[in-house]
Amino acid sequence: MIDRGKWTDEIERFHSSSAGATGEVLKAAICRGQTPYEWLADGVNSGDVVVDLGCGDGPTAPLISGQWIGVDRSVVELEAAAAAKSGSLVQGLFENLPIRRMSVDTVLCSMSLMLAVDLDAAVTEILRVLRPGGSLRLLLPSAKPLTNRDRLRYWRLQRSLGIAAFFPPSPMLNIPEVLLRQFGFGIVSNQCSRFNYEVETEHHARLLIRSLYLPEVDAAHYERAVNLARRWRGSALGIPLRRIVATSPPGSQ
Repeated sequence: MIDRGKWTDEIERFHSSSAGATGEVLKAAICRGQTPYEWLADGVNSGDVVVDLGCGDGPTAPLISGQWIGVDRSVVELEAAAAAKSGSLVQGLFENLPIRRMSVDTVLCSMSLMLAVDLDAAVTEILRVLRPGGSLRLLLPSAKPLTNRDRLRYWRLQRSLGIAAFFPPSPMLNIPEVLLRQFGFGIVSNQCSRFNYEVETEHHARLLIRSLYLPEVDAAHYERAVNLARRWRGSALGIPLRRIVATSPPGSQ
């Protein structure tokens, strides 16, 4: 198993060399007429002060009618968000947010919280910046729902890359609701959905592989995976995602 330190190094490398790749894939993935970002933002109150942690190139910014603030550790991702005129942007870490206490109505975390180096510190910081009864909305990888063809394709993809997992180990991948309850959050909803990513062209096949975290994957394995994804052109790959909506404890910060 690759240790957490090597995953951290890979995350740094990924956001320097593949900025925006994950966002491009998710913006092209559809379930019941929505992208994952639209699903995540669906239900955010008009006028909320919203902080997007691990904002990337800012795909949620156009979906928010209130004040949107993007926070990311990657200068490259923030530059991409600035080019897209995504709103207010701040460089910062999950574990030490440059945001005032109890100043935020809603925190969004899209495919990012499970990457925090110190997860407990990150959740503590989220609690600190949220107003009592504020909303935390998470988009996380999931293992379901998938079709049998999806499962076979992911198995073949892992074999072609020579890896056992697409993400570093984190409680956010298997027991997120348990961890959140331990910090006093109330779970409002916990849903999983399968999003269709259409592999229509060479670009879609290569982008899919470029959007993955691949520590210690050499060029030969990488190209083997691209060649595999090319064979899926003309069909859709299911991307299984979980959306959790939780509320911070009232008056406890």
